[in-house]
Amino acid sequence: MTTTEHPARRRAGSDANAPGRVRRRSRTRGIARFGLVTATVGLLSGPAAAQVGTFSDVLPWAFIPIHSSLLPDGKVMTFGAKPNDGQGGFDFDLWDPTKGTGPDSHLQLPNVLEVDSFCAGAVLRSDNSKLMIVGGNSNERVTEFGYKNARAGLTVMPSMTYPRYYATVTTLPSGQTLVTGGSPSYGNQTNASPISEVLTPGAGWRELPGTENSPMRRADMATSGNPFWYPHIYTTSADEVFVLAGRYSYYVDHTGDGSIRDVRPVTGNNWGATSTGVLYRPGLALQIGGGSYGNNTPDNVPGSDMASIFDLRPRIATSRDTRMRFKRHWPTAVVLPNGEVLVVGGAEGNNTLENVAYAAEIFNPDTEQWRVDASMQTPRLYHSTALLMKDGRVLVGGGGAPGPIAGRNAEVYTPAFLLDRTGKPAPRPSILAGPVRVALGQTFRVQADKTIRRMTFVKTGTVTHGWNTDQRFFEAAWTPAGDGYDVTFPDDAINATPGLYMLFAFDEAGVPSEGKYMRLPSPTGDDGTDIPSDTPTSPAPAGTLGGGTPQGPVGWARCASESQMCRFDGLRTVRFGANGTYATREATNEILCSTDTFGRDPVFGTLKFCEYQTAADPAPTPEPATPQPEPTPPAPQPSPQPDVPQPTAPASTAGWTRCASENETCRFEGVRQVRYGANGIYATRVMVSLAACNTATFGRDPVPGTIKVCDVESAGAPAPTPTQPAPQEETAGTWARCASENETCRFEGVRQVRYGAKGVFATRVMVNVAACDTATFGRDPVPGTIKACDVASADTPAPQQETAGTWARCASENEVCRFDGVRRVRYGIDGLFVTREMRNTAACNTATFGLDPAFGRIKICDVESAGAAAPTQPAPQRETAGTWARCATEGYMCAFDGVRKVRYGIDGRFVTRDLRKPAACKTATFGRDPAPGRIKVCEIQMAR
Repeated sequence: MTTTEHPARRRAGSDANAPGRVRRRSRTRGIARFGLVTATVGLLSGPAAAQVGTFSDVLPWAFIPIHSSLLPDGKVMTFGAKPNDGQGGFDFDLWDPTKGTGPDSHLQLPNVLEVDSFCAGAVLRSDNSKLMIVGGNSNERVTEFGYKNARAGLTVMPSMTYPRYYATVTTLPSGQTLVTGGSPSYGNQTNASPISEVLTPGAGWRELPGTENSPMRRADMATSGNPFWYPHIYTTSADEVFVLAGRYSYYVDHTGDGSIRDVRPVTGNNWGATSTGVLYRPGLALQIGGGSYGNNTPDNVPGSDMASIFDLRPRIATSRDTRMRFKRHWPTAVVLPNGEVLVVGGAEGNNTLENVAYAAEIFNPDTEQWRVDASMQTPRLYHSTALLMKDGRVLVGGGGAPGPIAGRNAEVYTPAFLLDRTGKPAPRPSILAGPVRVALGQTFRVQADKTIRRMTFVKTGTVTHGWNTDQRFFEAAWTPAGDGYDVTFPDDAINATPGLYMLFAFDEAGVPSEGKYMRLPSPTGDDGTDIPSDTPTSPAPAGTLGGGTPQGPVGWARCASESQMCRFDGLRTVRFGANGTYATREATNEILCSTDTFGRDPVFGTLKFCEYQTAADPAPTPEPATPQPEPTPPAPQPSPQPDVPQPTAPASTAGWTRCASENETCRFEGVRQVRYGANGIYATRVMVSLAACNTATFGRDPVPGTIKVCDVESAGAPAPTPTQPAPQEETAGTWARCASENETCRFEGVRQVRYGAKGVFATRVMVNVAACDTATFGRDPVPGTIKACDVASADTPAPQQETAGTWARCASENEVCRFDGVRRVRYGIDGLFVTREMRNTAACNTATFGLDPAFGRIKICDVESAGAAAPTQPAPQRETAGTWARCATEGYMCAFDGVRKVRYGIDGRFVTRDLRKPAACKTATFGRDPAPGRIKVCEIQMAR
């Protein structure tokens, strides 16, 4: 990247539109003004440190971690993808590293607001330390997550004006939040959101109309570089930020109505959506790799190996170039506790497996040189993330949706400074006392259990698409004092933006403590909330989290996926399963990774893998004996009201097998009793094939305030009412294979699609596409077997519908059904419903209706139109062909300019509305569902 110049304005004065005005501070280099300069050369690794870091074994994850955020309680929130590796962020995973990496360390949280967080913007709010999620697929909605009450999930915040897909969220020195870039769903530069918006705590959002002339809509995608796609933004003064967006760089003044200045072209090849960046020192930013405007672009340009240093401190901003060893599209940069920059992931090909960069590289800010470090096992490409954790290690995960791999997993990188020369965890110092709240320039006392020779500050981050807007590093000024050390927080309001920081203390060997959280409050609208005290009681060695023993696949080596051959040397113990549940056998040299070989399916309905135990590990622990079945319980009596199960007495585990932790899915074969609870107190229900392990499914919380589990009874139980349809034996000759399990089946028009194997199938009528998985077809027709999907060769008739005029769709599951007066409302799908009388509103969920009429299926709510004054709806319209153009499939955004007539439906049954701006293609937009049970489309009327 060639040198660029920007007359960087450092404007004084005040503005009524910029509350919480911050003081301007000098930009003196280093930390000499504190009275102590700590030399960093030679402190980046201690004398006993290892030469390179290490990556852990691959850890299973609930879904692809497209977004990762470090929370104020030390947990990591990941989100942004579906459990079947699809696009759409309706699920959240909360990982507690102090509990290791096993199933008990994760908590899956449902998104009850139906806000799609796929490719959203996110940041920890500086005024209350909550995680704010902005926009995402097809929406301008804003939500926040409060770590103190995790099970409450997301709460709604005021929405922005513009839909923002791929937007950047930036914390300003004033404590306000700037949102820049983004577009409607799958948009481009022609419909991007050129106008930035600012959130003021306590006052809401305001537009910056003066930013409308930003480069967001300039030229075509290839020429402009899609500048709306997660622009890299850095604060440069109290009024301005510096922006690297696509092929442009410029400044945004966010005061008043806002303004844009000094738009200049970026001339190097390390630009755009596929690059990464980081503020690694105050006023110094790295712009790394990339070189394309999106994923899988047709230009076939190789990833860049260039890393440019942008110096934002002088009046004229400049850049100079360095080079990495590997070319990388889609890398992610992480600033480490010692001030070095770790770069992981990417490949020379744009989201392909062409010259994958498995090896990490590290940038030394003192020498401005790069070195190669440890290598990962898994390609980390588009939609991968890397996040610094509180213990100084880095969580690296994700990739896919789309991509050549589905990275529903993660690896943990341990830097060399946490290891001794043998590669084992080095003893670590601990910070024993320190504040939880600090101020700019404040000096405070900390205590440690060892002699300390260096201290640093790193701000916590939230990362996606290679971009972590909040991470930044500061060398701390400190002096020994009495029984501890007097440490001074940076007196730099421009770079040390409000929010959450970690203080790391390095001992004489160069080994750091775990991070000590300290919160810098927002100058504007701060709620005064303090973060929890995290002062450790004893030191913890690196390689463990919180002093605990690592869990998960430690001591195991992945050797095969399901139905493949696992090969190794000699006699080994091999396990078969997934998600922490396994069947185990001993074998010599090789073994087929299948249910038949291991005698049972440890995780019904899930793709499994095999691992063999490494030779250095202890002998395996034998599996528990198969539990003996208990007497079959009496069949439950049908009742229109839900059962209210009573707590069972504490019981032995005989007859029950653990199948899920709370908020996971319990999967099993056939009809079984499932119990939900802990400590011997349970609620029990009869279920078919699977059960969501939560209070809503079982009707109450048997042990309030306790993390619960689900167990499945080993003996069969009576079938519930209603029953599931039996699997179908299909005839050959009329079907064509369209997908393997967990792939997408694509076809034209309305077709029957079947899902199964070995002649046993579940069948549904679908339109154009079908996800080939158990969730789509409602059940697993052949548990423990890898399945496939076939599409019928001829179009099939549309499914039978309810009598027109009797029921009207009012909500999807977990939405609110609204109507006038007292109406009957039904909840279910495909003819399986529960009905209740409700007044004005009804939450469309199992808790409202008392039971789940179609276990494992996504349900809807309909309101009865007879006997009540239902709103008059126009009849579905039979439109003529030739005057309409497809603009979106149901659930996506239909984009257009001006006022246009848009219709919503399928196969000649449409509802039509005149719309002024891009619209979501869904029932809520058009007021009703013209073809219940069908996947619909939106079409725009073409100009005559």
